[in-house]
Amino acid sequence: MNVKILHAMLNKEMPDAKFSFAYDGIETLKKINSAKQNSKSVDILFLDHYMPGKLGLEVAQIVREREELHSDNTMMIISITNDPDAIDAQKYLFDYHIKKPFSKVDISSFLLFVAKNPLAPPNN
Repeated sequence: MNVKILHAMLNKEMPDAKFSFAYDGIETLKKINSAKQNSKSVDILFLDHYMPGKLGLEVAQIVREREELHSDNTMMIISITNDPDAIDAQKYLFDYHIKKPFSKVDISSFLLFVAKNPLAPPNN
């Protein structure tokens, strides 16, 4: 349900942008790999901490390790969780945190910040 809500919010805010959605951590990693193999970039990755298959935290760790090993372009990773302990424990993996339940205002605020600061990802 959260994916559908996020999709609707993003489409309304950025109707001309291209989005891809995954419903678990394994599918997320496959989509990232596929994009890279096709010379496409994933610029922003929204991760729920408690996705099936692989947790958002595990996906973030894998993505960050790959960036370090292969000097890949850094993608902005956004955590979406209602677990403050998860945020505090692994803050270094994420560029921004959105608390659940999230609202249109939360997503709009994040996108506005990114639009105004494209070279400086937020660290909340």
